[in-house]
Amino acid sequence: MFSRYFLLFAALCFVTVLPAVRAVEGMDDQAFIRELTERVPAKKTQIYGYLTLRLADNQRREISVKTVTEPFLDHWVTRWESQSAKGTPAERLEVLHKLGKPNTYEWSRLDRPEGTFQPLVCTNLFQPFVQSDFWLIDLGLEFFQWPQQKILRSEMRNGRNCRVLQSTNPDPKQGAYSRVVSWIDSEALQPIRVEVFDEHNKLLKVFAILGIKKVNGKVQLKDLEIRNEQTDTRTRLDLELEIER
Repeated sequence: MFSRYFLLFAALCFVTVLPAVRAVEGMDDQAFIRELTERVPAKKTQIYGYLTLRLADNQRREISVKTVTEPFLDHWVTRWESQSAKGTPAERLEVLHKLGKPNTYEWSRLDRPEGTFQPLVCTNLFQPFVQSDFWLIDLGLEFFQWPQQKILRSEMRNGRNCRVLQSTNPDPKQGAYSRVVSWIDSEALQPIRVEVFDEHNKLLKVFAILGIKKVNGKVQLKDLEIRNEQTDTRTRLDLELEIER
């Protein structure tokens, strides 16, 4: 099944090609969590789109982006690359995923027009990608790797049957997320809404899917918006061209 949201929010958690999702209605909570967090892309996918940033002063900025998901024998890689825009140099982010192992991040930025990409320090994943409301941790879906994952309840959201998953950070330092609450569509096994809380357990960001539709019997999620409740900024991700290989 094609899942835009899984690596895009992502899940940023949320762009890749995945194998068909097994029936989850009868799954217990732990099996549901494993099915969500341990899926592996089935094939290489390349997607083009753009980020629209609404800054705190109400200015808007549009940045073209490309994301590539590529499976290998024992791991898979997600790459994000932006083009330079006014006041925003191009950036690249590569996340290496391997089941049972911590994700590995490589981040770089164009040093000048027609220049070269220079490595950036990314030991702190709570930093923005191209000055947007999407942080490195979001693009790597790192919170799904935290050891404490708990289903809080089942409920309807946007007309969809969901299980509500809480991911808790074992070490919420200053500037980090303390917990992430995700509404997971029980049929598509994809988040359709995510609420992020800061180290003081105050609401920091909200991720919301802007469109849900069925194509040939499969649920597809289109565009994603993230809203920072504390800075009054927004970033919208529109996905336009998909290339499967």
